[in-house]
Amino acid sequence: MEQAEIVARPVVTKLNPALGAEITGVDLSLHLDPEQIREFRDLLDTYGVLCFRDQKLSEQQQIAFTEQWGALEDFPEENKTVAASTVYNVANVSAQGEHLPETDHRVIFQKVNALWHTDSSYRYVPAYASLLYGIEVMPDDAVGGRTGFSNMVLAYEALPDDLKTRIEPLHMVHSYEHGRRMFASLPPLSNFEKNAVPPVSHPLVRVHPDGRRSLFITANAGNEISGMPLEEGQALHRQLVECPASTILSGERQLS
Repeated sequence: MEQAEIVARPVVTKLNPALGAEITGVDLSLHLDPEQIREFRDLLDTYGVLCFRDQKLSEQQQIAFTEQWGALEDFPEENKTVAASTVYNVANVSAQGEHLPETDHRVIFQKVNALWHTDSSYRYVPAYASLLYGIEVMPDDAVGGRTGFSNMVLAYEALPDDLKTRIEPLHMVHSYEHGRRMFASLPPLSNFEKNAVPPVSHPLVRVHPDGRRSLFITANAGNEISGMPLEEGQALHRQLVECPASTILSGERQLS
């Protein structure tokens, strides 16, 4: 008599009615089977945000896991992390562990990212997904410092029908340099950096392969609508950025 080997499967738990699922029972430091990655892709399509608990990853292990999802982007600016240009170090401390002053450009840049946005929307082909790894985060009782996620399918569905009709043919201009216009104390981009990410235009309404429509908008990479007078387009942009609170999931604040 033989006994079949029992292979443990990751456990998926829904986090929020709007979006988000927690996945346990998987070690992301290992090379995963392509079928497992396809399953994670399907889960991301379903839940919008995936949270993998209790992971211990080096920077190179994070890169290796991310590469299993597809080709990585180089960050537009230089010297964002010690090991690789494909990893951006989100921090308010120096490499020596000292808190950075409010005037430091790395701290100011985080104020740009504190606005609602879709990562790399300023690219001609935006990224499929972003993979965040929390090394040290704020405690649960801290004020601020949380990462929020919004379900833009639900945000679109919550719009009045007349507004849906109005924005269907419209495009928004996305520019990486827009953050410099909002925070003039940031160092200017070099010509190389500007040429790497020129302004692009994307539809306000994107359609998923399964037919779902979503609102595609950002508050930190532009506020202009193609073909509209500047003030009128900016007013529409402000209206759309104020998505319903019911579509939002706050990030959990714990060590990964």
